[in-house]
Amino acid sequence: IFKKYFIPIMVGILLSFSIVDSSDAQIKRGSRFSSKKTCQDCHNSDEMKVVLKPHTPFAENDCKGCHKSHGMVGVLRLKETGRKLCFLCHDSDALGMNRDVLHEPAKDGNCKTCHSPHGSDFPNLLPSDAGTFCFKCHDEGEFTKKNIHQPLEEGCFKCHQVHGSDNPGLLTEPVELLCASCHDTGTEAFTNAHFGYQIDSGTCNECHSPHSSDTSGLLKFSSHEP
Repeated sequence: IFKKYFIPIMVGILLSFSIVDSSDAQIKRGSRFSSKKTCQDCHNSDEMKVVLKPHTPFAENDCKGCHKSHGMVGVLRLKETGRKLCFLCHDSDALGMNRDVLHEPAKDGNCKTCHSPHGSDFPNLLPSDAGTFCFKCHDEGEFTKKNIHQPLEEGCFKCHQVHGSDNPGLLTEPVELLCASCHDTGTEAFTNAHFGYQIDSGTCNECHSPHSSDTSGLLKFSSHEP
């Protein structure tokens, strides 16, 4: 019986020493497992190259801020899964992740949909410029028509929250307040532009396209019957 179980027991003991939680203890034969080596000595793909805006743990060589170390067999081991990992450092309330309306990628809980985990050459760890990156999901044609709403020139986040909002469409404010923050609805010019009609609050986007339009005044192609 002793001989039958001796080899499996010894294999188990050896594996327990190889799969340790501290990368400093991974001293094995060969330079690959030398304690003098760093994570980057083995993990040196394009994703690991220094970028203009590195993620703080990456910039500080704090791999174990997000990863668990591994033994002889290389395997990705994160300290948490999905957005739970990010919330170890990032405040979910401050990010708006607990609001009534969530951006779809944030709702799915996969931060990597929009953010590069190690670093990026663009702000906020986006894989590319925000002006084009949003078109990865959103139809670019709705934003590039002949007449562009002026705030759009300043970027999506002039009117929209990034992760979550208490307002439909991830707006930073209720629509009637948001539009009124630029358009003075109490002036004679505003009244004349609407032919003297009383404009109810919150109905701007019933007649106007919020992003761009091929008609003047950002009017929709057809608002109502003649």
